[in-house]
Amino acid sequence: MKAKQKGISTERINDAKNKIKEYNKITKNALAIQPFMEFDGASIQFNDKAAEKNGVSKQLIESTKSDVSKINSYVEKEKHNTDDGLVHIAACSGASKFVDTWNGYDTYFDSCETTKIIGYLTIGAGVATIAAAVAAFIFPPAGLAAGIAAGLMGIGAGALTVASAEGCGTKVKWMFDQPFWTGSQC
Repeated sequence: MKAKQKGISTERINDAKNKIKEYNKITKNALAIQPFMEFDGASIQFNDKAAEKNGVSKQLIESTKSDVSKINSYVEKEKHNTDDGLVHIAACSGASKFVDTWNGYDTYFDSCETTKIIGYLTIGAGVATIAAAVAAFIFPPAGLAAGIAAGLMGIGAGALTVASAEGCGTKVKWMFDQPFWTGSQC
């Protein structure tokens, strides 16, 4: 094995293998539930019956139902915290896209999607649910949504809130050889 020849310990090799297995599981779960999720404004609809009929595991279905319930409860609560006497105009600023670069890739989320992601992180949604949202928002290459979701969980709601404070969306630069960078699209 080349890794051992380069002096990498068996423990580190096994850790890497386990991380790859976990990443592959997250990717598989996100791809499994994505067809059964519909993003309707700020809320999410999850067709658990269709997911079950199509062979999605009961554990993933229950986890996703829990996440969706938390998200939709949060959205409903926030609706009641707004002034219904005001006219609300949808004003999503910024771009939503995935850009492949020479040293990694950039993800752009408009202000509305950033707010949704912050909400999902705040209520403790699982990585598969966040990955499904990422896939719906920016259409990254297959399997990459799980990595982006895990990275967003690592960045955290606080850092995304700061980056989105100017109201024009967020950009996350993911570099192969350096830590990621988060900032405003302004």
